[in-house]
Amino acid sequence: MGQTVVVRVDGPAGPTLVSYRQTLPDDIKPILTLDASARVRATYDLWEKHRGDLVRLPSATKNYSNLTINVWDQGGGKSAYRTEGDRIIQGVLKAIDTKPDEEWLVIHHKFKPTLKLDLRTKITERLPQGHKVSFLNWGSHDGTNEYKDVSNVILAGTLFLPLPHREGLTRLASGHPPSKGIIRDDQVKATESGEHSHMILQALCRSSVRQHQNGECPPVNAYLIASTYSGIKELLPEIFPGAQIVPWTPIPRELRGKVADAIGFVRCWFRDNPDGALPFKDLKKAVGVKDASNFRNTIRQHNDFVAALEEMSLEEWGPGTYRTHLRRRPIAFGVAA
Repeated sequence: MGQTVVVRVDGPAGPTLVSYRQTLPDDIKPILTLDASARVRATYDLWEKHRGDLVRLPSATKNYSNLTINVWDQGGGKSAYRTEGDRIIQGVLKAIDTKPDEEWLVIHHKFKPTLKLDLRTKITERLPQGHKVSFLNWGSHDGTNEYKDVSNVILAGTLFLPLPHREGLTRLASGHPPSKGIIRDDQVKATESGEHSHMILQALCRSSVRQHQNGECPPVNAYLIASTYSGIKELLPEIFPGAQIVPWTPIPRELRGKVADAIGFVRCWFRDNPDGALPFKDLKKAVGVKDASNFRNTIRQHNDFVAALEEMSLEEWGPGTYRTHLRRRPIAFGVAA
């Protein structure tokens, strides 16, 4: 069509053409924008630095010392819903059971047949009559004040934008069309972190976190399902300055046998080689499995092993036709077209 685009490959979605078009006309300026997420979204930083026509105004910093965020080191993406839905449901119900007579807000992934988990329905079925639990799906998490007095909120997983979406946002914010070439990975990573921060801020602010009492939010208990390897926990102090961030383990994971050995070896290996690629042959040797088909059936395809890879943001990968290694999910992968 006469345009230069970038081709990105993002897991099962396959190759995607990435470009952008201007979403704001030039004659809209000057315009005043009030956005609570402006301090945490990297898109504003990119806009200010590269486009040069954004001027930041002074902002008032809110104190979140009355907010306690309980973080469960458990994958909460859509793939975790498919593989560990029952475990996530049990964790949510455990939290609600600590204060069954109080109001709760649960934010979750919207059900689709491919997701295999209708979290709202499954949890509602197990709640007693007259419960005070409300639900919002991601996508409806930033447009209502209906729950502004609820002081218990659960983010039952978080939303992860596909790589082409993240790159498109990065290019749009920085005014870097594909015709200028490949964009830096660290900029796409910054956009990813900023969008996570934006969505978590907006989601928790559906609850009474949004209220203002002498420069502070009222007492709120939040529960967040996110694996350590997603990097989301490290973003929380910047999103909510002063908040208390504590571990939460409603359902301990019990691992046994060679699957446990394999997961332990993988954790240690990537702790020491965060940017490396672990060959399957080394993992087989470490756990004492010689036969390739046995390794595939009893280790690679085991639900606990698959779930652990999800939590660690790892994927199976191969430099050729076959998948022969484990590696971190890349931020960007592809070629300019």
